[in-house]
Amino acid sequence: EDDDDRKLRGFFHALVMRCLGTKTDVALLSGLQFRGNRIMVFSLSSSDHDAYIDHNVQASLLALFSEEEEEEEAQEDAAMDAGSAQVVPREVCRSFLRRTRDLSSGVAPPVLAALAKRAVDDLATVSFSPRCFVDCKEVDFWVFESAGRRRDGMASALFFEALAECLPRRLKELHPISVTFLLWSLQQVGLVAKGFTNEVVQLFVEAGALAKLDRRSLCVLATATARVGGAPCRAVMRAVAKETIRRCHLKECDLCPAPLDIGELFAALALARWNDADAVEALLVRTVGLFDAQPSTSGLVREKDICAPGFTARGAKLTPANFRVGSLATICGAVLELRPEETEFFHDVADLLGHYAKQRSEVLRRFAGGEASGAVLALAKAFASAQVFTPSVF
Repeated sequence: EDDDDRKLRGFFHALVMRCLGTKTDVALLSGLQFRGNRIMVFSLSSSDHDAYIDHNVQASLLALFSEEEEEEEAQEDAAMDAGSAQVVPREVCRSFLRRTRDLSSGVAPPVLAALAKRAVDDLATVSFSPRCFVDCKEVDFWVFESAGRRRDGMASALFFEALAECLPRRLKELHPISVTFLLWSLQQVGLVAKGFTNEVVQLFVEAGALAKLDRRSLCVLATATARVGGAPCRAVMRAVAKETIRRCHLKECDLCPAPLDIGELFAALALARWNDADAVEALLVRTVGLFDAQPSTSGLVREKDICAPGFTARGAKLTPANFRVGSLATICGAVLELRPEETEFFHDVADLLGHYAKQRSEVLRRFAGGEASGAVLALAKAFASAQVFTPSVF
């Protein structure tokens, strides 16, 4: 065996010993991949490892990204793209990033650069063609589904800094949805400004890029643009406003803004102080139209039928969520900033609240959402600021 093979064997042996030492050997069953008679990889939970990452392990991991394919595996790997990083399975990348998430230093920059390149490679591969925002979660290894704070479920800021540096060079290879997913990832760790390079701005200003975004990706881009601000991003916000108007006027389809998307778009316009009268009017008309399509007590109109569903690249159906008290509070707050003189819309909101007050208790609880008390208070403040005092609402 050559030196690289010995390093790889030692690397996996160390993981096995750690796994057995904590009596979690069942984890070895997760992510097994066989190639011939050899087991290539397994994945372990981040809780099975110490935070300290030995420099020898980093060197071994880095070598895997650049090593040449062995002759004995040449025929099996012929279908893979040349120079791909598939030799390092996604489970190993995710495990490494989770273990190093809380480290402020100690991870070699070449390792982070290699992982960032791998992230872009996965999104830029020819075989990956996203149809919606959630498709990108099938190939990511830097977002961890965490029950804690939002940033606890992401890789370290050091990794995302390397990712932001890699993004402009590979922009032309990425689908616009993939770019918005990377911007969203950077936004979760407070680094979205680094991702908004001139190349990214130019991509979304050019005709055709925004039309390729699904409804969720358009909201993500609008929010990221509003948070970054500045002259270059104003051009993106202008393009987003025009695309929003176009989609609000479409015949009902999977591109039309869904109820919760409307709240995000309104919030982005208000945050950016982008008072586009046509965009605001289009969103208001769309919102009131969805109000009129709310589920009826007779059951003839179901909640899942008020808006056209979306679909993933695999054909899975994505049913949009309906309005919630929180989203209505967001919309009303944004309308107050963008169109202070608007009062008719608040009466439409009052009618919707009266409609749900007559529904069954489980329907009303779902409409209230998880944080009902704060959302109701914000909604009441919005009505008071608009000087619309509807007895039934209060």
